[in-house]
Amino acid sequence: MPTQTATTPRDNTALHRAAVELTHQLGACREWDRLETALTAIPVLMTLYEGETTYEVLQYWKVLDEDGRDIEVAYASGLARWHNADTLKRSEAQVRVAGLLEKQNRLRGAITHYTHAEMGFASIGNAKRVADTSIGIAHCRFRSSEYNEGLRCAMRALEAARSISYLYGEANALRVIGNIHTAQGNYVLAKPFYEQGFPIYESLGDRRSLSGQHVNYSMIHIRLGQYAEAMDHLQTAKAIMESIGERSWMCQVYINLANVHFFLGDDQSAEDCIRRSLYTAEGMGDKQAIAISLTFLGKVLESRGSWEEALALSLQSLTMKEAIGDKKGMADSLQLIGNSYKSLGNGELALDYMRRSLEIFETIGDQSGVSSCMIDIGVLIAQSGRINEGIDLLESAMTITVEIREHHLKGDALHALGEVEEMHAETLTGEARRDWLLRAFRHLQECVEIGVETQTDHLIRYEEHLLRIKAKLAEA
Repeated sequence: MPTQTATTPRDNTALHRAAVELTHQLGACREWDRLETALTAIPVLMTLYEGETTYEVLQYWKVLDEDGRDIEVAYASGLARWHNADTLKRSEAQVRVAGLLEKQNRLRGAITHYTHAEMGFASIGNAKRVADTSIGIAHCRFRSSEYNEGLRCAMRALEAARSISYLYGEANALRVIGNIHTAQGNYVLAKPFYEQGFPIYESLGDRRSLSGQHVNYSMIHIRLGQYAEAMDHLQTAKAIMESIGERSWMCQVYINLANVHFFLGDDQSAEDCIRRSLYTAEGMGDKQAIAISLTFLGKVLESRGSWEEALALSLQSLTMKEAIGDKKGMADSLQLIGNSYKSLGNGELALDYMRRSLEIFETIGDQSGVSSCMIDIGVLIAQSGRINEGIDLLESAMTITVEIREHHLKGDALHALGEVEEMHAETLTGEARRDWLLRAFRHLQECVEIGVETQTDHLIRYEEHLLRIKAKLAEA
């Protein structure tokens, strides 16, 4: 990438030559381990320019190394410290640094810089920028799976934005609050926050954010088994993005479309969508989207019985998610790895990975993930002979699914209970056997009702299982 040369604000040939030379030194330093050498030039370079224009001058220099890390982060950090006499400029520089770090998934550093900026803006009474930086902190907390802290920041930002009638800040805060509630499985709580944001983005003419709002809202419909509504929102989002040439949300569109197709039993369409997501993410260099796409592709392959391929993809995605600190993503991958080991006949290793996944889900407060993991663990424990312990876990999981109104997971819990109860009935005789078959029948009957409501691809399997239990009861 060619290095751009800044124009010095002072008419001094010697200083200009020195500035150009130092700029080239920075531009030549493409290897991260040589960064410290290049940074020694920055304090000298700063003295060559008037303070008021230094920030604008530094924006010309942006050199990426092969890993995508940005040297601009380093000298913008130096600039933020250098502008001690100007709180506004220092705070704006901190926001720029935070944004760059966030793009690189260095979320802890981003939170630190956003926090310094927030305090700076607050000290000079700039309420609009306080709201913006609070939203930045909340979004980083959300991405770090620090949901409770993120929710507090987002609510603070919402209050600040509304106090000054700052519509854009209000809509962004509403979106982050909705995202956090959705991630925690609180779909009923999430819906009104998204719904309040739609008319604001429309009134502002912000089509990019509006498309993202449709993508986020579609996930609630997916979780509640409302697949037609989810598809409508995703197609709307896709049309908006294509009309404005926007790509940043397209990966999530394809991922959510893959979810809809997967739950409706169309594995091939799900795979097509997830491969388009993967292709788009690789083109954008979006490591988090790549990792999520790999996880979902593994899920599709697992459903087809390609367990070793699914395992390899899940292990690859886990490594990527660990590198970027995506806790929720790590839990998703760990659970999928556990399921792959279960299918490959290694129950002990499967249980270990699932318990690690459950621990993360519990830590970050993801109730949907907790219930899903408890279902998998409950079945494994019951299959090992600890029937009562397994059933306790499955019943606890079902209670959570009722609380968060996640119908397809409730169906999974009911079906798992039916399977375990049928399995235990086969070890008994007489009235005891009949009692356990009746328990299985009731759970599977409710499971089929949910399957009809959500049109899940599992409906046929549920119905076949119910008929099998009914036949056994007739013989008992």
